Amino acid sequence: KAERIEVLGPCQLGLPFEIDASTKVLRIENLRLSRLEYDGDARQVFIREVSGSVELTGKTDYDITLEGACARLDVNQFCANAIVRIADPAAYKAENNGRKCSIVYRRNGEISEEPLCTEGEQVISVSGIRSELVIDC
Repeated sequence: KAERIEVLGPCQLGLPFEIDASTKVLRIENLRLSRLEYDGDARQVFIREVSGSVELTGKTDYDITLEGACARLDVNQFCANAIVRIADPAAYKAENNGRKCSIVYRRNGEISEEPLCTEGEQVISVSGIRSELVIDC
C-alpha cells in the first residue's frame, strides 16, 4: 500500500487511462484528459483543475476535496460512503446513477433538505450499490 499517489500536470492526455492501486492519499491536479479511472482505496483524495472526467471505484470510503474545475466526478462504490467537499455548489450538478444509493447535502455542517447542486455545468455522480454520497459545501 502506497503512502501517496500523485498524478500532476501540467499534462494533456487525449486517451483515457486507468490506475489500479491502494493508497492513503491520492492527489490529481492540473490535468487535461478525457478520463482517468482510479480503481482502489484512498482515504483522502484531492482533485484540482482537471478538464476531463475522474472516476473513483472502490469498496472503501473516500474523503474527496474538489478545488477548481473538474468536468465530471463519478464515485462508484459498493456499500461505502464518500464525502465530496466543494466551495461552490452552483458550479455542480449532482446525479444518482446507482442502485439503492443516496445523495445528502451538507452546508456549514448542517444537513440541507434541499438539493444544493442542481444546475451547474460540472457533474458529481454516485453509482454502484448501497452507497451514500455527501456533498459538503
